[in-house]
Amino acid sequence: MGPVAVILAAVLLAGGCGDDDEAAGREQPSTTTTTSTPTTTTTQPPGTEPAAVEPIVEELLARDDEITAEIVRNPSVVLNPDSPILAELAEIHAPGEAYEARLRTYRESAERGLVIEPLNGKPGKTTRLVGGLSTVDELTVEGRLCLLFNYRAADSQGFGEVKEDLAHPGRVTAVRLDGVWMIQQIDVSDQQVCDPEATA
Repeated sequence: MGPVAVILAAVLLAGGCGDDDEAAGREQPSTTTTTSTPTTTTTQPPGTEPAAVEPIVEELLARDDEITAEIVRNPSVVLNPDSPILAELAEIHAPGEAYEARLRTYRESAERGLVIEPLNGKPGKTTRLVGGLSTVDELTVEGRLCLLFNYRAADSQGFGEVKEDLAHPGRVTAVRLDGVWMIQQIDVSDQQVCDPEATA
């Protein structure tokens, strides 16, 4: 795999290790000390109700696809720390090393002038949850993914690659921080393929 392909995999597949992030997510308290002042809490279900959490995670994945598409078309937007698109990304991703690594990769692609565009009028990346979620604990769920890619990419020197209707399997981990579900990490096996129409 050449250097451009390696960067493309990192930018679009957003893979990473999240053991430290997962531990940090579990350390977030989900209860508050009782006081005389009423507090507002969210109503998003716990990880022990994976069927109820599933549509929330599916929405997070769809938003991640949309935000990623905007960033890879114009990577320079990430060089502005006050960019609205970065604020949107932070709304759906849990803080931690996996998220910071993703930001570093985006910045590196911007410096290389790497631009990724959808191919044949299709989304560059479409992420689908396969077979539902499984409970890790009240604050963590996991699920299998199939990510379908259709894109053409090139850097400032003209090097790049094309992926057309190519799907890779993956796995998502989501954590519940302060009562709200967020993506902790997405791991993708870019050397394997999957069926994007599969349901189990």
